[in-house]
Amino acid sequence: MHDYIDIYCERINGDFWSEPLNAISNLSFIIAAFWGIYLARRKGVYAWPVWLAIILSGLIGVGSFLFHSFASSAAELSDVLPIWTFVVWYVLCCFLYLGNYKMNMKLIAILMGAGIAGMVLWLQLSGALTTNGYHHTHHPATLLNGSQQYLPAVISLYIFAFVCWRNFAKLAPSVITAALVFSVSLVFRSIDLHSCSHVPIGTHFVWHLLNGLMIALLLHSLVIAAADHYKKGAVNGT
Repeated sequence: MHDYIDIYCERINGDFWSEPLNAISNLSFIIAAFWGIYLARRKGVYAWPVWLAIILSGLIGVGSFLFHSFASSAAELSDVLPIWTFVVWYVLCCFLYLGNYKMNMKLIAILMGAGIAGMVLWLQLSGALTTNGYHHTHHPATLLNGSQQYLPAVISLYIFAFVCWRNFAKLAPSVITAALVFSVSLVFRSIDLHSCSHVPIGTHFVWHLLNGLMIALLLHSLVIAAADHYKKGAVNGT
């Protein structure tokens, strides 16, 4: 039996199709990406920062599918990197489209590089780049099952929701809903290993489904913000 990473309730061995629900549920991210494409085309938004965010949302689903299918260290990277790259890029897009000034593209590149560098450093410190996987049936459950890594993201999302509520009323409903959905999805991710004795398939697949919805909501707000940004630019002749 080859080495494999076993940190989810549904996985019972190292076979490719050992986490069918965890793997298939990643279609939610692909659907979110197509939703983003539909919205962008409908609003006439073809700016590359928006489309890069849409592509990254689809890559989240691809990477997560690979991880839940192969359960290897390399596949784990394909899962983690698109997630955090999307987070960093979405924040930069918010600066670009919601700020009171147009951010210099060189500054965006610098921040993006710093974000990726920090992400790689975190992966190295956490052992994600060096682990060879686990042989035992289930990795021991911890209180949050590793969900603590997403706490900065959920806190940031609530801050963003508050800012939208105070300053960008058009975006507030989708962003506030996204924050609430993310909170619920985080619960399902955290209880996965704790639920094995009662729910053999686990609850991690619900995390995927709800996060796909969250990404769709965030893409909706991004497209609306970009559309308004470029509309104002056209009116001002810039």
